[in-house]
Amino acid sequence: VLWVKLFYAFERFFDELNVKDEIKPAIGAFIAGLIGMFMPTLGILGVGYEGIEMALAGLLPPLMLLGLGVVKMVATSLTIGSGGSGGIFAPSLYVGCMLGGFLGVLFKSIAPTLVAQPYTYCLAGMASLFAGAAQAPLTVIIMIPEMCANYSLLLPIMISSSISYFIAWSFMRGSSIYTLKLERRGVHIKVGRPEILDLIQVKEVMSKKVITVKA
Repeated sequence: VLWVKLFYAFERFFDELNVKDEIKPAIGAFIAGLIGMFMPTLGILGVGYEGIEMALAGLLPPLMLLGLGVVKMVATSLTIGSGGSGGIFAPSLYVGCMLGGFLGVLFKSIAPTLVAQPYTYCLAGMASLFAGAAQAPLTVIIMIPEMCANYSLLLPIMISSSISYFIAWSFMRGSSIYTLKLERRGVHIKVGRPEILDLIQVKEVMSKKVITVKA
């Protein structure tokens, strides 16, 4: 929820900025570039998969994981919120990976006997963040194990993604990071259910003559 709100806060800022539209993306890219200069190999610039790989390998300390997650949110908001071209999927995976990894290390310090591999929380974080922000839990439940070629975490990913989905849904009232921009323009799209199902009653399509077999 905070990721979505931060993203659109930057977008509103650039919308209200009193400069020419063609200059706004340059401003956002310039600031994002300055941030990326201090951490050029950690995935802040670009897609960020190299940073995700380092986190999964346990090469990043916990405070850096937390910091990188926040910095990536700001850099992505600067780039896309200013009018630049880019996607949300990969940055969401990056942010979720870093914050999930931080929580994994934190849980490891609290309960070392229960948490054997803290960096597996990176995978759950990747799935959870995108599931909530995009309101698409089934997508990441299938995609994250496929990307990592590891199905041992399928059950915790299902649980964490579902919880994240319902929490974000309760705060954003069914909207997602993709639909909010359309809603600001007056285009309202319901998330989670096709509109056609609002127009058809169950009795119109149900089979009343059911074929049965004797016991």
